[in-house]
Amino acid sequence: MHHFPESLRKRVLVSIRQEERRRAQAYLLVSAGVTVASSAGVFVSVTYLAQELSRSNFLSYMSLLVSDTDIVFANSASFLASLVETLPLLGVISLCAALLLFFSSMRICAVNVRGIIPSFNNA
Repeated sequence: MHHFPESLRKRVLVSIRQEERRRAQAYLLVSAGVTVASSAGVFVSVTYLAQELSRSNFLSYMSLLVSDTDIVFANSASFLASLVETLPLLGVISLCAALLLFFSSMRICAVNVRGIIPSFNNA
């Protein structure tokens, strides 16, 4: 078994740590940009979904659920069919995709902050 000088071992470990920090900084920069862009995407998706909900009769059907529950339960099959039919699927899908991208990029940011700031590793 080879024994290397302690100074060489320390230099290698310092070099590895510097490279890990540099990689974490690059990932943090990219994921922060994606987080900002995806938060704008969430805003646009929520706005679009709100517009589509107001255009469709979905909110009217939902208000029936609160106001006339007896009628809704008596005709639950046709009520659910009408509810699904008026649901703006594109708005829901776009909101889910934007939220998925937002939360994924936030997770990547958090992981890489721990790689840059040593005090976060112990928390």
